[in-house]
Amino acid sequence: MDLSAFHPVEGESSYAICAFCRRGAEQVDELVAGHDAAMCGDCAAVLHDEVQEQRQAWLRDRIRNLPTPARIHGWLDERVVGQEQAKRVLAVQVHNHYKRLALRGMHDAGVVPGKANVLLSGPTGSGKTHLLRTLAHRLDVPFTVVDATTLTPAGHVGEGVEAIAQGLLRDCDWDPACAARGIVYIDEVDKLGGADADGNGVAVQQALLQLLEGRRIPVTGPRGGRLSMHTRDVLFVAGGAFTQAVETAAPAPGFVRPSAPGVADDPAQWLLRQGLIPELVGRFPIHAALDAVDIPAMRRLLVEPPDAPLRQMAALVADEGCALEVTARAQDQLASNAIARATGARGLRGEVERVMLDVLFELPGRADARGVVVDVVDGEVRAELQVAQRAAC
Repeated sequence: MDLSAFHPVEGESSYAICAFCRRGAEQVDELVAGHDAAMCGDCAAVLHDEVQEQRQAWLRDRIRNLPTPARIHGWLDERVVGQEQAKRVLAVQVHNHYKRLALRGMHDAGVVPGKANVLLSGPTGSGKTHLLRTLAHRLDVPFTVVDATTLTPAGHVGEGVEAIAQGLLRDCDWDPACAARGIVYIDEVDKLGGADADGNGVAVQQALLQLLEGRRIPVTGPRGGRLSMHTRDVLFVAGGAFTQAVETAAPAPGFVRPSAPGVADDPAQWLLRQGLIPELVGRFPIHAALDAVDIPAMRRLLVEPPDAPLRQMAALVADEGCALEVTARAQDQLASNAIARATGARGLRGEVERVMLDVLFELPGRADARGVVVDVVDGEVRAELQVAQRAAC
């Protein structure tokens, strides 16, 4: 218990009696006083032990109530199609990370697991950011995404690594204690080691090392005030496409070999060859690869997740009193067109919006509208507004 707010009582005064045991100053070895009451040293020790026991009980309950890896995997299954290996890796590491935070505060914890940041490799649109955003939402922890290529060293014009802490604080209403248990996703980390004449890339990597190891970062608050947060308990996840092949006989220890062609078999070696310093690569001991999204997976993404593009479009059309019907061949064609965009799952929304543009322009205010049908006509996906037939005169 922090007794810094108390001061010793000398002589007789209105604070010469312990407010807990009611003993006077002459009956105890030490008596300290606050603004309105006093406490003897014996009662302070008892209160300290009780507070610690309650904290230990709270931590034990917290560990028991932590979502299991299987439950976390189930959350990801609801929102992300496929990517089984990446889901398992993230489920285990996120569970262990938050268990470590609880165990660290327990006196009888024994061996506490060390922190293990995660590296994800996979092509654009394979779901790296979506996986982490889903995890942060379900765990109710702050989350921020930073593009590694936009970071600059301290003292240079641009976004410094302090912006990472600022993003976490912004996501939890500027509460430093809450932000310190958040999740940070550093995207495009595979491009951070690109050649630059002034050495900024290496300087940014060195600045990131301090965040990954854990240090207190001063941040400017929303009204110009100064805040600080510690990054020791933040879970960092880095991601990149890793599209350049690496000639290795076997994956490095701790790496999960990607199953998709064109993804680097050894992300660590690829990062080193691209100019990332070994210290940064070593801060991400856990690795998993995401597969490129193929047509069957893209078709599932159209309709299965709660935020699937066709589900959202059906809800939008339903607000106008109409039903949306999308034929199977139209779904297949939408999936193929999205693949052709080479932006992964992100291309789905663009395809759906493109096809529905004219209907969405006409539908509001049409009292005779009865439904919308999306089908393939002359090799193209088209949406047609169905209207009520007028009665013959």
